[in-house]
Amino acid sequence: MFNTKKADYKPLNADNILEIVPEEEIYKYYLHHDFELGRCYKSILRKDKIPSLNFYYNASNRLCYKDFGHSQGNVFEFVKNLHECSYFEALQIINKDFNLGLGNSSISSLPTPTFKKESTILKPEKTTLIQVKVQNFTDFDIQYWLSYGITKETLVLYNVYSVSQVYLNKQLRFVYTKDNPIYAFVFNNKVKVYRPFSNLKWLNNAGANVLQGIDQLPETGELLIITKSLKDVMLFKELNFNAIAPQGESMAFDFSVIEDLKKRFNKIVVVYDNDDPGVRFSIKLTSTLNLKYWNIPKQYEEKDPTDFYKKYGKEETIKLLNSIQLV
Repeated sequence: MFNTKKADYKPLNADNILEIVPEEEIYKYYLHHDFELGRCYKSILRKDKIPSLNFYYNASNRLCYKDFGHSQGNVFEFVKNLHECSYFEALQIINKDFNLGLGNSSISSLPTPTFKKESTILKPEKTTLIQVKVQNFTDFDIQYWLSYGITKETLVLYNVYSVSQVYLNKQLRFVYTKDNPIYAFVFNNKVKVYRPFSNLKWLNNAGANVLQGIDQLPETGELLIITKSLKDVMLFKELNFNAIAPQGESMAFDFSVIEDLKKRFNKIVVVYDNDDPGVRFSIKLTSTLNLKYWNIPKQYEEKDPTDFYKKYGKEETIKLLNSIQLV
């Protein structure tokens, strides 16, 4: 079994979030596109036929938004209004989506990657270029994934690679080490970089419309699970469940895609994390799309299927997940 290293505890607050991730990166994550100052965009906070959302720096040099038909404020208020939640819940959502490890979440002892503090906002037509140098899976890689019930064959099936180097906009950014392994999830010409032991676990240029695992689904089936990560999708595959995942729990689904999947599968169940954000997104998604959801009972003290597998093993995981059939 693997144990990730622990660093000094850092509380979950706005300052600690911005020490790791710049405001513009948070905006871009939830907007699903790049943006530039002085230009108006259609608001995602409401139905907006005429572009009325723009961005500016306030007197305190904070990157703020203004939606002329809704609200204005800083990046945390933007996430708060987007998800219709409290300010602290917005911090929790960002902490979770960016895997920052603040508060009670696990955090790596490895150095935190740094970003430039000055604005590097890109024009909307540009896309972040991520390039990776693929290597053979190491023994460490194989054992790491097996600890979550995922075999090399399944990694290959889902286009997951071990990566020796990562380049961001043609500049070397990350290098693989045993203490900081790197994996790439490839979706056609888009790449999602996963660094499981790092504070900044994800680097992603796949759009919000990219559903993880959808290309590996059978044409039809009895049960389809919507889960929160490709890691969980691959474990479900190992245990003979069909599953897909959005790029994050907070991501919206294309209604037409769900309608198509309803025709292909007799039942669709959402299986997100059992923490507060996971349950909230489960309720929001299922109420919107008329689906059902299931979470791991909190008595097990593990929030998702892969963590449950790592702690309890294959047989107990199968017993637990079979209860999804009863939803």
